[in-house]
Amino acid sequence: MKREVKVGLFALIMMFALYAMFNFFKGKNVFSNTNDYYVVYENVGGLQVSSPVDIKGMEVGVVTGIELDSESEGVRVTMQVKKAYPIPVDSRARMYSTSLMGGKGICLDLGTSSEMFEDEATITAAVEPDMLGGLTSQVGDLAGGLQTTLDKVNTTLDGVNGVIADNSAAIKGAVSNVDDITANVNRLLADKSTEIRGIVDGLNSLAANLERNSDKIDGIIADVEGITDSLQEADLRGVVDNLAVTLNELSATLASVNGGDGTVSKAINNPELYNSLVSAVDNLSVLLADLKENPKKYINVTVFGGKDKNK
Repeated sequence: MKREVKVGLFALIMMFALYAMFNFFKGKNVFSNTNDYYVVYENVGGLQVSSPVDIKGMEVGVVTGIELDSESEGVRVTMQVKKAYPIPVDSRARMYSTSLMGGKGICLDLGTSSEMFEDEATITAAVEPDMLGGLTSQVGDLAGGLQTTLDKVNTTLDGVNGVIADNSAAIKGAVSNVDDITANVNRLLADKSTEIRGIVDGLNSLAANLERNSDKIDGIIADVEGITDSLQEADLRGVVDNLAVTLNELSATLASVNGGDGTVSKAINNPELYNSLVSAVDNLSVLLADLKENPKKYINVTVFGGKDKNK
């Protein structure tokens, strides 16, 4: 290896050693995997050395120091955070309650800047109200709301009392009318008690008769259901169809008669034939009457070969 290279390497090693020694005397460990950050609060009640430092609920560091800051008249808190978690310069160190007993921790709300805090940088402080304080505030708000509601209720009751006082006479009149109506109803019930008792007895008697004849009523209902079933099972459709066919044939027959076709139609529609039949019947009646009166005129009987003397 050349002399110049050896001299250069020796110089770099010495410079690094001087840097490490310088930071060592300042209390910093060059080979540490954490960065130190500072944040100043007005009050750190409940925060202690070894309190957690987290990002989104994951612990990434710890509080290593708490001391008064004479410049800001506040309290400066030193945090040790792992170098694996860089912090944007627009982030905030928010102190929050870890329990109802007053324990505190620091949550790093990361910003969106591309520039990161360097070691020993000061982060902007933020404080979240503790749980007990928040509950107290909510109780106070609830008490205030309840008081407002009570005031409104009192106002409403005052208004109702005023309305009642203004209309006391009308209210008394309405109550008196109700009393009168009740008295009239009572009198009516007293006067008609016998009739009402009779109606009730009649209803009871009717109910008793229905109960005694429940078997008969069930039988009647069963018979009606049987008749209904029989009608449903009967071939009513066939009967209706046959009746329709018969009516059609009868209509055709009547149409044929009315149309003049056939003997029956001619006998009904031809008056000459009717008159001839009437005349023939009349002649037959005359002939039968004459035959009855003069039978020998029409009947010639020869006995033993004899001849009629009148011939």
